[in-house]
Amino acid sequence: MLMRILCIAVVFFFAFNNRAVPASEAPNVAIFDVKQEKVTKVIPFDAVLEQSIVEVLQSSPAMFGGFSLNPRNGLVLHFVFESPIRPANRFYTSRIKELYLFLEPQTKPKALLFLTSNQPKTMVVELDYDTELFIRNNRLETAWQLSQ
Repeated sequence: MLMRILCIAVVFFFAFNNRAVPASEAPNVAIFDVKQEKVTKVIPFDAVLEQSIVEVLQSSPAMFGGFSLNPRNGLVLHFVFESPIRPANRFYTSRIKELYLFLEPQTKPKALLFLTSNQPKTMVVELDYDTELFIRNNRLETAWQLSQ
């Protein structure tokens, strides 16, 4: 389980750090298809998508009480914020600089958060948000259908 998450993180690291990126180029979001075990799509991380992810993060977050973040299908989206964000929900006490959003059918979304602090700090939260709504609002229907 942990090994699979680490493998996903390594794939994302190498997928986005293999070339110099001009400062003017917008950051991207990698979409990892769990069944295919690879990044199947890369989309621009624009203001609309950032607002959408902030909305998801504010949806009654709770510490994830499960033992596994090992999805069987669905998508994992990787976001890196140019400037760390702090959603308005008081649950968040630190700014978020990076996150992996786990989207599975008939399951609440989960997020692995990388927080700003003096020491590396991560947190896993479960979010009370409609996964299908997020998929529709961000035009990810095709990737979503292929991932199941």
